[in-house]
Amino acid sequence: MRRRIYHIAGIVSVFVLGAIVFAAVRNDRAQETERPDNSPVPGSVEIQFEPEELTYDGEGSLDLMEGVTAWEDGADITDSVDAVLTGDGTPSRKKIRYSVFDSAGRAVSRERTLIMNHYTGPQISVPSALNFSSEHLQDLISWLNEQGDLKADNGYGMDAADRVTWVREKVSGGVYNIVFSLSNEFLDRTEKEVRAYISGEISDIELQL
Repeated sequence: MRRRIYHIAGIVSVFVLGAIVFAAVRNDRAQETERPDNSPVPGSVEIQFEPEELTYDGEGSLDLMEGVTAWEDGADITDSVDAVLTGDGTPSRKKIRYSVFDSAGRAVSRERTLIMNHYTGPQISVPSALNFSSEHLQDLISWLNEQGDLKADNGYGMDAADRVTWVREKVSGGVYNIVFSLSNEFLDRTEKEVRAYISGEISDIELQL
């Protein structure tokens, strides 16, 4: 008798659980039907893109927030969105990460593709051999640029000489290898190594153990 009661109770429990699940699903579907297309989900944050992919061709300044809107419970919180260009993707198809905190302090993020049309990547042009005096080491990039020996662009033909850095390595007396490096605003980097013959007195760093 007791076993039969347990069996009946088990069947009733299954039916009750099924009824609860069915009611919950029907309620969710009803809410989705009542909500307009593309409207924010109540109690959550949505970051929307229009268009879905951002395209840049080098004309004007790059605006990562172009076509971006963010909503929480129907309120526009776009001004609180932080847009960051990441190192993910490829030189011609990069990733932008958009982040915002909801009213409860929880971070919400979403990524968007940045298409770089007509982009060549950063470039440095410098002769394979340089001859100059040690007095120019203090402002080497500016001096080489003025002489026409060094050119640099950001990948869209814009002068980027002010972003070039360099390091030297001594080969022998007055002879050095110099590595010029350029990192542009699109998180791409290039280097070029040249041989330099430098006259005059040079203070080289010496490591002693």
